Amino acid sequence: MLSNAAPERHYAFHGAQGQFVRATMTVTDGDLSPLLMLLDANGDTVAFDDTSGEAQIAQARLPRAGEYLFVAGRVQGEGAYRLAMQPLAGAELALTEGAISVTVQWDGDADLDLIVRDPAGDALSPQTRQVASGGVLQVDANAACAATMPDPVEHAYWPAGAPSGIYEVIVWNRDTCGAHNPVPFALVVTVNGETVAQVQDELPADGQYRTTITR
Repeated sequence: MLSNAAPERHYAFHGAQGQFVRATMTVTDGDLSPLLMLLDANGDTVAFDDTSGEAQIAQARLPRAGEYLFVAGRVQGEGAYRLAMQPLAGAELALTEGAISVTVQWDGDADLDLIVRDPAGDALSPQTRQVASGGVLQVDANAACAATMPDPVEHAYWPAGAPSGIYEVIVWNRDTCGAHNPVPFALVVTVNGETVAQVQDELPADGQYRTTITR
């Protein structure tokens, strides 16, 4: 239970360098707006999320061996929550393949956002990690420049049964995080295991790349 009297709870663990961890904070009662953070031993933010209803750190890579904290907090409101935490096997990012898979990779500390709009007009994004048609945004890298990955990647997928129609894919240079040069990126889209789009380009500050694919 989080409230004005108890605004956050801490959950400590020891992690290995390069290990991936996952945590999900689900609101079960009240009007709580959740805030989930992963902090290192110095109190620096490794990853965070404040998605309404269910905050999730899908796959965060630990930068060094040592002590870490998951912090379950609140943006506002009060209420109960359920927190699920787990380490992920190995030190390689595991991306889920689906009937539709969209992956963008880049170099550096910039915060690029992957947005995919389905045929119904619902858009996957770091603010909406799952849509009614089954789409999931699995990884959100370098969010708000607060914590950066050595090899940043964002990945979205739809499982079997994804609706037919036109999907719009957007890559947005949301925040350069202090960089001055355009950010090179690589985008790959697959449909039923076949590559239907493969793009290498670069984005200036606040620039967007857009394309459409059909399933």
